[in-house]
Amino acid sequence: MNSKDQRYKSILDNLLEVTSNDPSVFTSVNNKNYFDVFKLFNPKHFETIYKTKRFEIPIIETSLLNLVSDVEKAETKEEILNLLNHNEVEIENAAKILNGEFQEAKLKIREAINASFQKSTIKWKLLLNKANEINDEINIWPLHISFMYISLVLDDSKVIYAPLFFKQVFISFKNGIPHLISDGEVYTNEKLLFILNNQGFNFSIDFDLSHYSIEELAKKVSEAWSTYYPDIDAQINNNFDKKTPESILNQSIQFHPGIVLGNFLPAGGYSRNRMKDIIENDEIDDIINVEFNKNTYKNKVKDSVFSDKLALFKITPTNFSQDKAIISSLSQNTIIWGPPGTGKSQTIVNLLANILVYGKTAIVASQKKAALEVIRNRLGSLSSFGLFILTSKDMKKKSFYKPIREYLDFLENFEKEVNVSYLQVISQKEKEWVNKLQEINSNSKFNDILHAYFYLYNNLDHLNQDDLDFVLSLPKNLIYPSSLIQERMDKVLLKINKILPIPFSKTYQNVKLLGVEINKNLSTFKGDISALVLAFRNISQSDLEWLREILDLCPEYDLAQTSNEEMIKNITAHRIINRIKTFDKTMIREYKEFAASARISNLEPYKFVKRFSELIKILFPIIIATPDTDLSKWNKNEFDFGIMDESSQLFIEKGLPILYLAKTKILAGDDKQMKPSNWFGTRTTDDSIFGNVESLLDYATSLGVYSILLDKNYRSNYASLMTFSSKNFYNSSLDVIDVAGNFESQAIEVIQVDGLWADNKNEIEGLKAIEITNEAIDKYNKVILLAFNAKQREYLTDLIYNQYPKLEAAINDRKLMLRNIENIQGDEADLVICTVAYDKNSKINATYVGRPGGMNALNVAISRAKDKMIVIKTIKSADVAINQNISEDTRMFKDWLSFLELDELERKIISQKTTSEAKNNFIDPDDIDETTLSKEVFDEFNNLSKLNPRITYAKNFTIGTINIDLATFIDGKIYKCYLFDNFNYQNDYEKFVLFKDKLNFFRAKQYKIEVINKINWLKNKNQIIESYNLEIINNYIDNKLFEAKKIESNDDFSTELNDKENEFLEADFDNIEDINQNQIVSKEEFLEELTKEIKMIKEANEENPNGIN
Repeated sequence: MNSKDQRYKSILDNLLEVTSNDPSVFTSVNNKNYFDVFKLFNPKHFETIYKTKRFEIPIIETSLLNLVSDVEKAETKEEILNLLNHNEVEIENAAKILNGEFQEAKLKIREAINASFQKSTIKWKLLLNKANEINDEINIWPLHISFMYISLVLDDSKVIYAPLFFKQVFISFKNGIPHLISDGEVYTNEKLLFILNNQGFNFSIDFDLSHYSIEELAKKVSEAWSTYYPDIDAQINNNFDKKTPESILNQSIQFHPGIVLGNFLPAGGYSRNRMKDIIENDEIDDIINVEFNKNTYKNKVKDSVFSDKLALFKITPTNFSQDKAIISSLSQNTIIWGPPGTGKSQTIVNLLANILVYGKTAIVASQKKAALEVIRNRLGSLSSFGLFILTSKDMKKKSFYKPIREYLDFLENFEKEVNVSYLQVISQKEKEWVNKLQEINSNSKFNDILHAYFYLYNNLDHLNQDDLDFVLSLPKNLIYPSSLIQERMDKVLLKINKILPIPFSKTYQNVKLLGVEINKNLSTFKGDISALVLAFRNISQSDLEWLREILDLCPEYDLAQTSNEEMIKNITAHRIINRIKTFDKTMIREYKEFAASARISNLEPYKFVKRFSELIKILFPIIIATPDTDLSKWNKNEFDFGIMDESSQLFIEKGLPILYLAKTKILAGDDKQMKPSNWFGTRTTDDSIFGNVESLLDYATSLGVYSILLDKNYRSNYASLMTFSSKNFYNSSLDVIDVAGNFESQAIEVIQVDGLWADNKNEIEGLKAIEITNEAIDKYNKVILLAFNAKQREYLTDLIYNQYPKLEAAINDRKLMLRNIENIQGDEADLVICTVAYDKNSKINATYVGRPGGMNALNVAISRAKDKMIVIKTIKSADVAINQNISEDTRMFKDWLSFLELDELERKIISQKTTSEAKNNFIDPDDIDETTLSKEVFDEFNNLSKLNPRITYAKNFTIGTINIDLATFIDGKIYKCYLFDNFNYQNDYEKFVLFKDKLNFFRAKQYKIEVINKINWLKNKNQIIESYNLEIINNYIDNKLFEAKKIESNDDFSTELNDKENEFLEADFDNIEDINQNQIVSKEEFLEELTKEIKMIKEANEENPNGIN
């Protein structure tokens, strides 16, 4: 073996997954997970399986009924034990029972067998449940019948006893009876063929397997291979020959009879073949390229995010961290670090929207079926441009072809106009505002100008430029009354200024005329005329013109904006149709055949993809697949972008072949969550990086790929559900807050029981968990019942399937999920009920949560709940001893137990950078750094509270990792909230965007929140105070607006879209055709055209310059 082969040996071995406990490589029958089909079914039903392509037959274990008869006929104890052993039936204490009176013992044994027959349904429910779990975890349906078994000792002394062929099957329950169903075709055991071909055995199958039954295929293979394998036997309809590795000694292939039902994962050939080619071409180290100077990556994002040329497209609202992730991903290799519930899928979907607009292509892959389905659903109508190739039980012809047919109908009938509008992280107007702040803060007259203007504005019905001109014209050398405008202001002015009524006196005439003009121009003025003149004494016309600029720029704090999804769809369709119009005769014929094949659904999906791959590359800019999908028709760098979702859950050898196909690599995941798992086998490790690094994300991180943290959690409706994770796994950089509502709700409920950890389970905890689940299942849309170890989960599963039909039905309806800590990643629920199981005598270091990687599993487990988590536990934090041998993972588990022993408020604030001042929601005013503005606002609400004791308020109100500046309450229930904008972001675009980011985060959590700044406070103060009058408050209560609003789903912004039309740039579609590989926006000509267009729009809609708002 040369050095290259040695270096990559582990990665190739792990792709092969040849391990002694992989049933696709060595099969054993145990009547629990793997069954001898010949013994399981009666002759008639077995013949149906053997001779027909499609079947549906009841699973009735007639062998048990036959065994009852055989036991009745038995004459000795040994004969009965042999019968039980031969039929693989376990009866507790059978030998002891048979030591008693023989006939009575026979009766007990027969009754036990009958009971097993009657309860056999549970066995099939558990098998189906296991298949569903595997499918949920790795997106591959595992339940098969296998046949045409081969045994062989390999050159390296490894032993195989495996089937050549598989046929996918399903289990369905009808009237309580399990049925075995198959309508799928036969396919080969890729792992086995790969092994055999590597050993020099020429196993090639060049005929279509889909047309054959098991019997027909066995005969076909026997005839084709009889020359090389004269002992091949087509008669496989017999008992499965049970073997152990030690019993197999043959170094030439031997064939064996039998058909086995069980969970198998036979695929794996494509990834290894692709990886082998990559290694042979010496390309593996070039798949992910990273520059030495990491500032290059940071600066690229920094220079782009606030660029005037930035053009973003978003079909779901985003926050600033997500915007940066999208911008970075469009221009360079990027890790999108997505902690639980931070909108990772929204970020990917928005990234795909940009890829579509810019005419690029992408491969999106994940081992998790649920992750891919979320992406498909969130893409909405844009999902038409993605071909979904999922290797799961759901990828049947109907579900595969239906969207393709609809897509073709859309393209063939498309005739819509196409225009382009795009978004920016910060608008041009907002930039001007941020830049203007330096001028504002340096103008010593600003406060005087502002107060003068709004004194007039708030005391006049409709302020216009004429009113301002008149007030400015008022003489400053006269005395004005400190009162409201009176009916005869001429008399008032003459009197107060002691001007004698001399008709021909110029002073008398001017003052009298001034009084008349005041009555005429300020008739609706409701303020103090003296105070008004005093306020404007040093104000000039230029001051007011300058203020007008300020008011026009003052931010409106709009909600997060989105692009028009239909626009993106039309842009993409227009581009694809233009390509179709250039087809030559050959391609036109190909398209016709493609369309006809899609409409009649004549090919299996994988055959369709291979047959029409070149056309698919034109029609589908996005391919969504699993790492095991055969993508052999695509070549190196053929996609512009490769997006790996849940990359922390993907083995390095599974992910690299996907990334190899793309120019720019994007990895979404979280290295603080669980590492990938191997369902059937163990992994090969060595000293190379490929033998030590488990996940694709770890590999990319080790290379120094630029990473952006998504920093806001939207899943959890209560902060305490995520604050432990924020503090201990994300350095308190993850923001999580309560949803608006009842802050007294206990999001984490701890039930301490006096349980016992015995035989790897805790029955007392388990029974309590089942009791609570049974009570809660009708109150929540989705519930997870979580055990901290597999044995405890098995105990819960057995309890449910034997005693709780209501919970069994909930599992079948996907309303209840049973999980253990090893396989809960990717799931979420409204309620999570958790049984820890361990007690004070448990050796935590030896448990899954205490071993290396256990803390990651803990992080995943405790971050699944949206509304509530109930923890049932026996162990206490004090039971986990601190000593020199304690692992980091065990210490984290102990810290979590300590966290559970805190009260709800302490849990909520534990992740705050400074928590001492947050321990009471109602802060001492002396502890607040109050500005002039905030002090004035607080004073007003203090007065409101004195006038109406039902109104209370809290400063710096704690709702999680961040606080609300001012929260108001009616009868103790939250009413309105306020955020102070002190304009402390002059010349700092990022600081302004982060302020809006926080505001929109509150809105996403359903807070009725307003921004108060020194401008809008002067403008809207009266309206704000008015919203607390008795009539409005009573109406609010009558309409029951106190009820807490819940965020609908994980990773989902509930933010209401802004009613205002998004600020956008428009251009002819023809100008947006390409995007430079290292830039976010299109070429310069496009941007120049857009700039011209926006200028025209602004000029056409320019407001009256004399109007003042």
